[in-house]
Amino acid sequence: MPLSPKHLSSTRRQPRWTRPVALVTAGALAVSALLISSATAADTDASEARAALIEADLLSVDLADLITVESGTPSDPTERTADIDVALLQQAIALNVEALELPLIAGSGGGLLHLGDGATAGLLKGYAYAPDASTATAASGALTDSGAIDVTAGENHPTGVARVDLTGLTDQLGVAGLTDELIDRLSLELGALASTAHAETGSTPTSDYLVAGAVLTVHSPAVARLGADLREAVDAIEAQVNSTFGPTGALHTALQALALPNVDLIFAQASLGAPQVSLSVELSNLFDELLGSPLVASNGVVVDLVDGTISVDLAKLASGLNDLPANTELLTSAQISSIVESVAGVLDDAVTETVSSALDAVGASQLTVSYSPTVTGPGVTSTLGVTITGTLANFAGQGSPQVTTTGSIRFLNSPLPVTGLLGQVTRLILPAITPVATGVLSPDAELFRPLAGAVGDLLESLDPVLAPVLEDVLSVTINAQSTASNGAFTVRALQVTLLPETDALVLPLASSTVRVSPAVITGIGPDHGPETGGTAITITGVGFTGATGVTVDGNPATNVVVVNDTTVTAVTPPGVVGPREVIVMVPAGSSTPGGFTYEPVVRPSPSASGSPTTSETPTASVSPTPSETPTASGSPSGSASPSGEPTQSTRPTAGPSATATPVPGVRPGVPSTGADGAAPVAAVALLAAAVGLALRLSRRNH
Repeated sequence: MPLSPKHLSSTRRQPRWTRPVALVTAGALAVSALLISSATAADTDASEARAALIEADLLSVDLADLITVESGTPSDPTERTADIDVALLQQAIALNVEALELPLIAGSGGGLLHLGDGATAGLLKGYAYAPDASTATAASGALTDSGAIDVTAGENHPTGVARVDLTGLTDQLGVAGLTDELIDRLSLELGALASTAHAETGSTPTSDYLVAGAVLTVHSPAVARLGADLREAVDAIEAQVNSTFGPTGALHTALQALALPNVDLIFAQASLGAPQVSLSVELSNLFDELLGSPLVASNGVVVDLVDGTISVDLAKLASGLNDLPANTELLTSAQISSIVESVAGVLDDAVTETVSSALDAVGASQLTVSYSPTVTGPGVTSTLGVTITGTLANFAGQGSPQVTTTGSIRFLNSPLPVTGLLGQVTRLILPAITPVATGVLSPDAELFRPLAGAVGDLLESLDPVLAPVLEDVLSVTINAQSTASNGAFTVRALQVTLLPETDALVLPLASSTVRVSPAVITGIGPDHGPETGGTAITITGVGFTGATGVTVDGNPATNVVVVNDTTVTAVTPPGVVGPREVIVMVPAGSSTPGGFTYEPVVRPSPSASGSPTTSETPTASVSPTPSETPTASGSPSGSASPSGEPTQSTRPTAGPSATATPVPGVRPGVPSTGADGAAPVAAVALLAAAVGLALRLSRRNH
């Protein structure tokens, strides 16, 4: 009789919601023809292998069967492989998860799970093989034709194979109105996924998995606005600097207001006159150079101020996605805190770098202050020009501006010295320019405060929202593993829990499940013995380590000894004649059945055992009775020769020591008709006695 272990469906997590999952199809009758068709293992199978793109408890029965590949022994020990045509799946199926008020899969978009170009290119496969009760192998996802994980798929498809769209879940949290200005789109981008599991009786199941990539993407209108605000702030800096140092700017006004005394040139009087100020700074490309490219943190956080996205490379955040221990959680509280800190950090760094770059650009701009002195006096002519040049940083004290002259002042064609005039430039003009230049080039200058203010305002709004949303919307488990009560082992490449506080939906992807019998009997020697029990048997197989007992037809055997993992000895209990099951009990359950046949034991007939005579004895006298009558036991009461001399009796004897006489049609050891075969034996004995009596009477008459 075959074992009846629980079907692998017992390993599937039961939905935590009470409302049904509704399946809507554009062409329900055509779906089974569009998608893969899989074999289904039987409930009574001793071993089973199952590969599933999505765990079946999330789907309708029909859809679950279509994307699942199964093999089982003894119902279907065939090696099964299949391609999952997700392109047709997307086109034909709209699966609503009403508990979340969102479709799980939607052909027209808007669902939770989207399968991208990598998935639709035949990347997703299923493999299942359970050739016997002690072996099972399953694999799901990016596989080679032989069912092994395709590592090249991971290299070729680091992202874009699948996307879990989490945007609609903010509505489920009841914070959509609050967060729309801060977070309006949220998704998890996945690369190639695969898992494989293998089980053999007596050994711990082994598994492997592949997660080529996982990127969490958050779109924030506020971050996009920040980019625009920073661009405007940079433009404002440029305009302000040019205004300050332009022809009619603040520096020109300040120099114009200086009360410069006339300089006595002996034969003439000279004054510097009105200044001409010139400076032009170009910052229009600064934003594109610094902020036009995404801002990258060392832990995988990337902020793009142009389109307003915050992305998190979970591989960098977790220092790798593969070769992780079983059930490794991503997006833990510590990691989410790291994400939030990184967002603030890269934005602060961006502002700091922008300010620094703007300062460098402004400080490196050339400032020119020029004068055309006014000279008066008889016989005096002037072509003198005075120019003060240098970078704005030079005027701020980082180096020295240069003062140069052109032309000259002449009296009667003789040049006059202009030292006094140049000294006035050094004493009065340069000190007046320095504080203006220094004020502009200070990082704390009013000029740069809009940059820091824009970031500060964003972070003040974003920080309190980003962390709770990430914590409440999803959690991610890599290399998710579990073992069911019936011993079925499952590995999932990646498992996403949506709304984890309520466990509203667990979405396992690329699942492989294997189950084998915990122990397998391959032979019993001897395989038969008497119904009275007491036969010493040796059971061979695998998985016997820790065995707790042996039963034959449900009755416990005695003297059970676990020799090793492959051998158990025991003594059979009494049983009922015929073939019976032998089971070895192990901690994980029970073995596959072996066979033992109870044979009947030959028992003496009740009438034969009642005869008191066990030997032949001479009689002392001749019986006066002219005839001899058989006794009830079939033996004559006595015999004598005509001469009166004693003779030996020829009657057959019966009893415990008697030897059974073969009877035609009656096989030793097999029950015959009647009560234990007593009637045929008694008839034979009576017939023999009658023949003996007739012979003796014949001798006496002659």
